[in-house]
Amino acid sequence: MRIVDQLPSGVSTPRRGVGASPSGTPFRITTSGAPVREAAVTGRLPGIDSLQGLMALQEVSLPVTLRRQKSTKRGFRLLDALGGLRTGLLAGKLDEAALTMLHQGLDEAKENNDDPALDQILNAIETRAAVELAKLGR
Repeated sequence: MRIVDQLPSGVSTPRRGVGASPSGTPFRITTSGAPVREAAVTGRLPGIDSLQGLMALQEVSLPVTLRRQKSTKRGFRLLDALGGLRTGLLAGKLDEAALTMLHQGLDEAKENNDDPALDQILNAIETRAAVELAKLGR
């Protein structure tokens, strides 16, 4: 359904932002004959707008993200190995590939994370993997 303005013919409505101001006077720019100066930039921090400053900011946050990703992948590998070990034990055979993955996962260097919750989870996974290896005498 189309709605059409029902104004009598000959009456026009002004467009927004064009024409008179709300007080009824038109907008005018007054010039005083003095040349217009460009505004001076103040408060600029040195080096922030440079490419080197931008690269430095990116380098600061990148290792934290990479460390977190590496730690998360390590935790998932350990969980996969524990799952494979459980599946093998339920089937009545010892899965050597899962044992090898557990050894490799525990031998990997731990990443130092800034996230205590992630560290707590990883410590629980590592403890469980060490307990399973100890139970099997490996």
